[in-house]
Amino acid sequence: MDYDVLKQLEEKSVSSRQAYKLLYKRGASPKPRRAHFVKLRIIIPDEKGVTTFLKVLFFLPMPMFLIRFGMKFVKTDFTSDVPLTKQEMMYLLSHKGIKVKVTTNSGEKILIKTI
Repeated sequence: MDYDVLKQLEEKSVSSRQAYKLLYKRGASPKPRRAHFVKLRIIIPDEKGVTTFLKVLFFLPMPMFLIRFGMKFVKTDFTSDVPLTKQEMMYLLSHKGIKVKVTTNSGEKILIKTI
């Protein structure tokens, strides 16, 4: 169907505005599903024992209500490195299929995945 619309646009049988409306209909995109769990993985390169402890600690996914409760205690005055507010971060984490990978200068890795 998209190919037909683009073909019509190429032949000038529809205007660009009409082609845009045909390609991107209102309400066509499905609403993202809500996440219920968050899976954490923390890797510290030089500390094998600490990394193993964190793997055992975060073996099972954490429920979202624990994340929401923990976010109440997060400071709201982030540095300029993080341009997101607390509400924006919770909005991002509340959707299913979000993956965040954080790598620090010292080598630690943090992987966050919403399920």
